[in-house]
Amino acid sequence: MNEIRKAYKISAEGLRSCYAAEGILAGKRNFVDFWARDSMFASLGSIALGDTSQVKTNLKLYLKHQKTSGHLPYRIISIDQFLKYLHIKKRFKKPLPNYKNYLGDKVVDQNILFPLSACELLKADYQKEYITELFPHLELSFLWLERQDKNKDGLIEEGYLANWMDHTKKKGQTLINNVLYYGALKQFVELNNQLGNCEVAARYQQNLEKTAMKIDELFWNEDYYIDWVDGRKHHYLDTAGNLLAIIFGLTDASKSKMILERIKQYQGKTFIPKANYPYYKKRIIQPQLFLAGLADYGGYRIWIGALCALAWHLTGDLTMAHRTLANIAKSINEFGAVYEIYTPYGHPIKRWPAYKNEVPFAWSCGLFVWATSKIYPESKEWILQ
Repeated sequence: MNEIRKAYKISAEGLRSCYAAEGILAGKRNFVDFWARDSMFASLGSIALGDTSQVKTNLKLYLKHQKTSGHLPYRIISIDQFLKYLHIKKRFKKPLPNYKNYLGDKVVDQNILFPLSACELLKADYQKEYITELFPHLELSFLWLERQDKNKDGLIEEGYLANWMDHTKKKGQTLINNVLYYGALKQFVELNNQLGNCEVAARYQQNLEKTAMKIDELFWNEDYYIDWVDGRKHHYLDTAGNLLAIIFGLTDASKSKMILERIKQYQGKTFIPKANYPYYKKRIIQPQLFLAGLADYGGYRIWIGALCALAWHLTGDLTMAHRTLANIAKSINEFGAVYEIYTPYGHPIKRWPAYKNEVPFAWSCGLFVWATSKIYPESKEWILQ
């Protein structure tokens, strides 16, 4: 238990070191920009720590750049991207919001993660004035997402390289973004019920049920939820997407057990589960990653391990939950920080000289803190001891 407590403190310090005046940075070495995905996942840890003012600042940064269509930027650049990789940090006079990736495809998950972060914040810091300020942005965000459901089946479609696995050639309907969408809808329904907005809650409840039904229909293969569908089904196991399905309550007890047993079987003796099973075929991975020796870029990430610990906890297996957290804690404590990517046995990866493993990595810091706080509610007091 002392190991987990120590790792919690290291993670909290790492997360807080990524706080900036404008929001939450993705990291301090490579990702010295504001990435919506990273910062909104990280914000769950910030909320668990009680740092709600920092989360409000972070949300405000993205809302300032929300388009009238509702589209939020997935990244806000403040530093020259070419010079950054030469370790020269030349700052722009004005930050530049990005809405599309370099292929020109719209990135979607920032619009999904914004409601998740905002609703989690409102649970911890319920202020009517702030709800009034946020609410129009939340509705705009959902309206934009509905327009990304091209065939009106309840699932979001996306282009190439438009989710966190932007090193893989996925497109169409991905599990993780649609499970996150389910989670965002669920949180928004709960918020509206709490506020007494019965008509709004009823409308989004219909969307929620439609999305849940379609995820089960399209992605469930009688063993786990498959990775993505783009005209044909790709039967890889997306670990994070399946774990989030358990955490958000999309699965029943039977499905939860099947998913976790399959992940446990695949995981074997590695310290946490890998991002996907089996390895992606070479043709799916961006070729430049092979040149950099990073074909396993998805790899082993502490935030996925944290989700796994929480999923075990929610299904009642406290032994596996503790064991998973302890494995993560051992690695964090050994290296004194939270890195972006690890080897199968908990060592931060090292590759050719131009690549530097990000540290601290806010996303993983935040989700380790968040999951630990859910499993051990007394953990917030550990910072004070």
